[in-house]
Amino acid sequence: MQLGVVELRYQCKNQNLNMGNRTKICKILLCLHTFGVKIKTTLLPGGVLGCFAPGIRTLHTTANSGDSSSDVTPVVIYNNADSQKELIMKSNRKKAGVYRWINKQNGNSYVGSAIDLSKRFGIYFNFNHISKKKMSINKALLKYGYAVFQLEILEYCDPMDTIKREQYYIDILKPKYNILQTAGSSLGHKHTEETRKKISAARLGQPRPEGSGRPCQAIEVVDIHKNETTVYESMGKAALALGVHIQAIRKYIKGTRKNPFKNRYIITKT
Repeated sequence: MQLGVVELRYQCKNQNLNMGNRTKICKILLCLHTFGVKIKTTLLPGGVLGCFAPGIRTLHTTANSGDSSSDVTPVVIYNNADSQKELIMKSNRKKAGVYRWINKQNGNSYVGSAIDLSKRFGIYFNFNHISKKKMSINKALLKYGYAVFQLEILEYCDPMDTIKREQYYIDILKPKYNILQTAGSSLGHKHTEETRKKISAARLGQPRPEGSGRPCQAIEVVDIHKNETTVYESMGKAALALGVHIQAIRKYIKGTRKNPFKNRYIITKT
């Protein structure tokens, strides 16, 4: 074994580590990573690899921007998205992070991020929703079925860093189901040529093409926990960053707004 590289191998027959063992493993990995040791983890058949220690929200196992896809080590691997659906939803409640769908038949993948992974996965597991959204990953899930897909949590991170970390993994992995290789860009939806021209014109500050409809409504989001303010160019971009459906934000803005959105965000039109 190469000096400075730690390889961890373990098997969990019932696909569930108890919290005590999870905490021990996570502390070991985090300690090694803190001292700059490169961590290589190997999942044996029948196991789920993950770090769930209380209070540990971020674990990066890639060292630098020069890493290749073979160096990306997920913190959690779900081998069968169909049979492990309940575990996926339960284990990722109120956790922010970056995930990857992998088609085990052809190797194609999709990278995404959310500030609440459980809610995002709930959207993927909603047949009616993915049937209406003509994204490449949705089409693949419908064509091959969830059992053909492996779902990975590439890392858990701070909610405000999800887009940045998603872009990091998109640049490394070059996922084929991400038609647009830019984090937060309509979740891999492929725009028509006309739509691309409208987007380009809007970004350059040029007049929008005739008949293109109303301009996007900028949205201001204030994170009262961090005292940070972010302005998004549209309601859709704000919804994507917060990991919620656009209707949730629209309903909040139209409502009385007595309490912060999700007890954390103040959202207003600008």
